Amino acid sequence: MRITYVASILVLPFILSETLLLIAFLDYSLAALVSVAFLHFRERIIPSRDIRIVNGISLGFITLFSLLNFYTYDQAETYVWTFLAFLTIGYAAGFVLHIVYGGIHKMQRSERLISQYKEAAFTDALTGIGNRRRFEEEMKRVDEEVFTGTQDVALLLLDIDHFKSINDTYGHDAGDVILVELAKRLNDTARSDDVVCRNGGEEFTVLLSDCKLSQGFVIGKRYLRQIAETPFVLPDGSSIDVTVSIGIASTSEAKVVTSAQLTKKADVGLYVAKRSGRNRLGKWKELKAN
Repeated sequence: MRITYVASILVLPFILSETLLLIAFLDYSLAALVSVAFLHFRERIIPSRDIRIVNGISLGFITLFSLLNFYTYDQAETYVWTFLAFLTIGYAAGFVLHIVYGGIHKMQRSERLISQYKEAAFTDALTGIGNRRRFEEEMKRVDEEVFTGTQDVALLLLDIDHFKSINDTYGHDAGDVILVELAKRLNDTARSDDVVCRNGGEEFTVLLSDCKLSQGFVIGKRYLRQIAETPFVLPDGSSIDVTVSIGIASTSEAKVVTSAQLTKKADVGLYVAKRSGRNRLGKWKELKAN
């Protein structure tokens, strides 16, 4: 519509009198207002259809105003040529607009779809947090950036205590509710630069950015308290206490020089926490967890 209007402003002064120019500008202005109002109230714009409708509105106003102002033309031949000029300009500009806008819309739609597919590929379907693929991508980043830089990261590996018993006793729906609520609590507690993922089953990870081992211990114990102190509400309205065991490792440790070692050390720390009685934070060098 804007292309049609601008094209008319550029071309019509060379072929119309002042009176007809005023009529033409009024015609196109009303057509533009009606077209904008039409698109504004559309809940969902479909370019292939709506561009044709907008062009139809514009050309309809051209026809209407030309007929209503037929008396302003000196000769019928002048009216016919002016009317044809209106139609040609309007249709040509509308056609160009349709091609340009349609192409832009397709590119934008493709970009949105790619972004959505990429986000879905790295998102856990149940909890809405990062999945194992996202965790693996973060570990690649740790190898490429952290070990070659000056900042450290810490990894928390969390596992829900006695989760199989919870599923067997309360059902898998209750288990899913606990997984979703745990993911929410982890996300709510995480700092803006931390990355929370569900690696599968009842296992979660939290990658703590710019964090040494001592800081990771403080944050890990905070997670333990916030999970254990507030019961989880089940689908039937009842509530149960849920705890997690956590293994921790950090790139600030001397023997951790790759992301694979970081993950392995956190996994050993989780084993130490489980063996020490659960609801604890374990480190790979320790015999007992804190």
